[in-house]
Amino acid sequence: MKYGVDDEDIQAYIESILNNDNYCVLYGYEETSHLAKYWFQNMTNFIAAVIDTRSAIAEEIISTSEYLSLSSKWISVLCIVGLLLTLLLCGLCGAWIARESYKSLLKIAFFARKLSKRTNELKNEKKRAQCLLNEMLPEPVSNRLQRGLDVPAEHFDQATIYFSDIVGFTDISAQRSPMETVNMLNALYVLFDETIDQFNVYKVETIGDAYMVVSGVPEKYEDHATEICIMALKLLRQVNFFQVPDSPELKLTLRIGINTGPCVAGVIGTKMPRYCLFGDTVNTASRMETTGKALKIHISETTKNAINTSGSDAMFRVVCRGSVVVKGKGAMQTYWLESKHPTSTPAGSTIHVESGNHDPCCDTDYDGEGYHVERMVPYSHPAGSCTSGLGDPAGPYRKMSRVGHVLGAPY
Repeated sequence: MKYGVDDEDIQAYIESILNNDNYCVLYGYEETSHLAKYWFQNMTNFIAAVIDTRSAIAEEIISTSEYLSLSSKWISVLCIVGLLLTLLLCGLCGAWIARESYKSLLKIAFFARKLSKRTNELKNEKKRAQCLLNEMLPEPVSNRLQRGLDVPAEHFDQATIYFSDIVGFTDISAQRSPMETVNMLNALYVLFDETIDQFNVYKVETIGDAYMVVSGVPEKYEDHATEICIMALKLLRQVNFFQVPDSPELKLTLRIGINTGPCVAGVIGTKMPRYCLFGDTVNTASRMETTGKALKIHISETTKNAINTSGSDAMFRVVCRGSVVVKGKGAMQTYWLESKHPTSTPAGSTIHVESGNHDPCCDTDYDGEGYHVERMVPYSHPAGSCTSGLGDPAGPYRKMSRVGHVLGAPY
């Protein structure tokens, strides 16, 4: 029971009312009146209890609402503050991340540029190393060696080999310091190296003042003899104009020998490997040079025949030298190779012409490969003498020497 209300009685009265029981009949009017008063009192108490309950609930609701409203305000404020802090932190974090990302991108870009630069430098160095290797060995040979393949010796049916050295090099070296000698040879052979790049030839080696070139090796070339002969004439012209560093008054003279024939080429050794030529053709070319004369191109009969066969005889004048005793070979018929079109005179060069002591197989009508001639003595070959093997008969001949140097042969 709460608020003076008997819950069980009220429930029984409710059921009686709903059942429409006639209390007046059942209990009489007095009892019914008593019950009505009791009902009224209970209902009054019940209504009061309901009102009190409603008021309490209303107060509870209002209190709870106020609490919830206040809480929601604080929660909203906290949420807003939290949101603002979150946005601020996100902004700060985002800015930091963006800054760090930008710095990382800058570093990546820097390293990418550096890597690209290093890559290009590596490529350039590799290219320079390859070019240097190709200068030391023929490109097909160096490519095989780089792939770890063996380079077997190869036989070439025909090749033309060039040898040259500086006349009087021993005396010249004795009068100069070793450094001056090296500088002189380097300057001369750098000029030669640049010149032979214009031709289909391969520089084999230089040993001291000796210069060795071949055509037709390692790549076969049909006009190897013509190529070497044109190259030799150009080198001979260039040495006339060459000025020795620190000694412009010193004039160098070449002695050149050329031979044509079969040879074998191959790589020798694994430490500083060299591409070498072997065979009698090489030895004979060397002998052509050693038995030659200053400012003359001494060629063998096989080279002369190769020029004739190639059809380039109109480009040269070949003069028979006659029979020459060659070490290890015996007597050989050899020739002088000359240009059909001598060039202009280098400044300050003077040629003296001497009469007498003529060798009909050696003297030519060549005007000194562009030197100024002060005096000329006509000379005709006697009957039975050699003529130029390629074209015109040898005409008037003379013997010449440079001022201060008696060469003993025309040039």
